Amino acid sequence: MRFSAKWTANPPPETPRTMSNPYALAKSSAFWLVDHYREAYNPSPSIGILFNHESELRHPGLLRNAS
Repeated sequence: MRFSAKWTANPPPETPRTMSNPYALAKSSAFWLVDHYREAYNPSPSIGILFNHESELRHPGLLRNAS
């Protein structure tokens, strides 16, 4: 359930997308637009999906929230 509040960190790319809010709808639409463009015109566009989570690789001295 990518783009939803119920998914776990780092779901596999095959995970179905759920459009439960406007943000999820926009992200999913952009994904399918780039995918369609890639198949139709054969360029090499990329899609980045960022996750809002703490990484095990984060340095302990790095600030989590600067506010």
